Amino acid sequence: MDWGQRVLYVGDFDRCGGQIEAASRRTLIEHSDDWADDEDEAAELWERVALTAGQVEEFGLPVISKPDKRHKPVRYFDAVETEALGQGRIVDLVRTRLDELMPEPLADVLERQRVERIEVAGALAGLVERGDQ
Repeated sequence: MDWGQRVLYVGDFDRCGGQIEAASRRTLIEHSDDWADDEDEAAELWERVALTAGQVEEFGLPVISKPDKRHKPVRYFDAVETEALGQGRIVDLVRTRLDELMPEPLADVLERQRVERIEVAGALAGLVERGDQ
């Protein structure tokens, strides 16, 4: 990873999901010399795109009771799995956030490229007509 590169994270909204997220962030800090030096720097670069408490409420997602077999006896915790959002909604959430992070809207870039291609094609056609090949 590049130094200071932003990470967009998607994970379950539950106790284990939070632990997996924290472990993932620690692993990046420990094994990527070029990303972040410590947890404070990493926290500024790390963003949970889904699943958040707000999304659970907004979309009325089902809360399930999920076993955590790491405990003896097994303990159950409330959980909302990312899959409850559905693939389309997950893609929309990630795409929306990526679009927000773009320095310029993609539609503007594509339109500018289209216009530039037309201008270049016209200029090249003019050179061919004059014989300046």
